[in-house]
Amino acid sequence: MRHEPKPLPRPPVAAHALPGAPTTVLHQTRAVIESPHGGAIVLLTGTPGADAVLTTDENGGVRLWPSLDGKREPKLVELPPAKQLALGHRGDGYVAVARDEVGGLYIAKLDADGRTLAHTTIGADPPFEGMAMSTLGLLAWRADHHVLLVDPDGAIKGDLGTEPQQRIVGIAVQGVNALALLEVEGVRKVRWLTLQPKLAWGALVDVPDQGMMGLAIALAPGLTHFALVSKTDKTGQVGVHEVATGKLVTHDILVGTGIEIDFVDDKLLAIGSREGGLRWLAVEALAPMVPITTQLQPSQQRHLLTAGGGLAILPRDGELMLMTPTDTKFLGYQTLSPQVTAPGPDGKLLVVSHPGAVMLDANLRETASKPLLGLASNAHVAALEWVGGDDWLVESTDGGAKLQIALHNLATGKSTVVRDNLSEVHYLAFEPTTQLVTLSFGAQAQVARLDRRTYTLDQLAPTLKRSAYEEVAFAPLSSALGPNALVEVVIRDKPVARWFKDPKALDKPSATVTLGGPYLGTDAAGTVYAWRPTSAGKLEVASYLNGKAVGTLPTQGPASLWPDPTATMVAEAGPTGITLYKGSAVMWTRATEGVHEVHWLTDGGLAINHVTGVARLDVKTGAVIAVRCGWEFGLSSKPHPPAPRIEPICAQLAR
Repeated sequence: MRHEPKPLPRPPVAAHALPGAPTTVLHQTRAVIESPHGGAIVLLTGTPGADAVLTTDENGGVRLWPSLDGKREPKLVELPPAKQLALGHRGDGYVAVARDEVGGLYIAKLDADGRTLAHTTIGADPPFEGMAMSTLGLLAWRADHHVLLVDPDGAIKGDLGTEPQQRIVGIAVQGVNALALLEVEGVRKVRWLTLQPKLAWGALVDVPDQGMMGLAIALAPGLTHFALVSKTDKTGQVGVHEVATGKLVTHDILVGTGIEIDFVDDKLLAIGSREGGLRWLAVEALAPMVPITTQLQPSQQRHLLTAGGGLAILPRDGELMLMTPTDTKFLGYQTLSPQVTAPGPDGKLLVVSHPGAVMLDANLRETASKPLLGLASNAHVAALEWVGGDDWLVESTDGGAKLQIALHNLATGKSTVVRDNLSEVHYLAFEPTTQLVTLSFGAQAQVARLDRRTYTLDQLAPTLKRSAYEEVAFAPLSSALGPNALVEVVIRDKPVARWFKDPKALDKPSATVTLGGPYLGTDAAGTVYAWRPTSAGKLEVASYLNGKAVGTLPTQGPASLWPDPTATMVAEAGPTGITLYKGSAVMWTRATEGVHEVHWLTDGGLAINHVTGVARLDVKTGAVIAVRCGWEFGLSSKPHPPAPRIEPICAQLAR
């Protein structure tokens, strides 16, 4: 499932204009949002020194990586679609700049967690053609051959035009020093650009004329060397020159198209291209080092390489590669899509991810105690049900093809198999007031009662043989209706619902009704929900109780239903959002794409499950209480799993 890129700037709450400065738009404060990317990274930039990185993915999502040590997760940033990004430090926060497709600038002041405090814009008349971040502000050059120095508030602190018959090709910046690549009467030349006390052109660097056309420039941190990408119609090279003399000290052949260069330190140049991957060029060496075979994104030509602090930084899918000539580390999430999420005690959520597990508190942060699930390293979890204390029913494979249900104690790690050699995965349901456990669908659908003292699951009725065209779903009901009350739905061409007082007498229902369409679910009071055609030829959700149709829900389009444990509310998850009903009245609707499961928590809260994460919503209003995307963030010697091609729920709920 793919989503078109969507800009995420939040509505302004105030605006003011300062004399001689662009209009500053203040932003509302929002929660800090940590989130993986929702697709492959297609743009990348770093701060001066590359201690933080800003990235954009193919779906338009923007992330700030505030550190590269694996200790701080990427933060969601609200920027419009960009052709180029720039990132700099600003006090205890950042300034992030997006250059759009038509050449305008969007300048955002960010706090340390990537939240936009304010932004300004500079129009594209004339358009900006490139930019680079200095420690004094942004250097941006326009199509009219002017270079501007812009501070984090968007105020223009300097405006310098080129001399006649000159144009700016590129500018390399290190701190407060800049070196420009100019075209002077058809010839490429290198010239210093002074930033303080004001913008001014400095001395030319005497670069020997090799009959080549300069395309890009990079400046070493110590200001001792610079590098040029050059080519003619037939040949090309990347060369490293002495700053003092312009002398060529080493070079490499042109390694492809979309060439990017950046110094990782004073002794090493990183060279990236679509065809050649990443190569290293040692300053003052006689020959280039052995190339790394890592490939860049084939759809992009520029802005996928940044370097500094001894590292070259490139994207791989939705994560970062931190590279040296001898080592590569991958910065990202080990788990993006958990196998199973289930409610636990005190409003907690248990999240299982092949085969590890974490327990999340009410703010969706990991609790101090690590759940001891005790599964094989290659086990796959199909279902979880908390049954009291530290005990959980877990349906899983044993590491092979064999399916089983076991009672696990997450505090001690003790595990007792209560159903073995299952031929199919079954949907588990547990009723805490009666201790009934039901296995629905599949060949071994059944009703049983759990005994936690003996760690046994006692079957209450024999498994009935069904037609090959039938499936059976059981729903245990509240003890208020009796210690053994349940509903059975036989799913066939015309589903049939039956209400029972005792599962030992499955041939003696207390009520029966044929449903009008596909079965959707049953609440603890015995109300059955199913689709039903209307006289207008559309579908509606009908409710049935004790053999009679008793009402409808105003559902729009396809959806799944999740009744709450008190049988007073129903959550509906549809393709474009989630709606909460009380009776037949809508309490609220929350626009969210891709929700596939709803959890009613044991503290009365509501959580939604998404392929990219989980979120906790306020039951009364639908407001976001907490959201979590991605687990086990950090550095790895191996690539992490690829990002799902969908906008993460963390980003969706930020809108």
